[in-house]
Amino acid sequence: MTKYEFIDKLKKALENDLNTSSVQGHVNYYNDYISNEIRNGRSEAEVLAELGDPWAIAKTIIDSEGSGSTNYE
Repeated sequence: MTKYEFIDKLKKALENDLNTSSVQGHVNYYNDYISNEIRNGRSEAEVLAELGDPWAIAKTIIDSEGSGSTNYE
């Protein structure tokens, strides 16, 4: 998986449960994190392996931010 595939999967996983600004905030965070780690000498594959499954990350974000409620924008 590439950085762009990771970000795309994360975004798609978040879109149905969080409002647009929250989705964008989380996507920006992970995009910046991956870019910074690569700039610091780590390989893209290494960073993505550390992060794991974007769907699992999305579920954690939704569970903690959504608290079972639906957010509408």
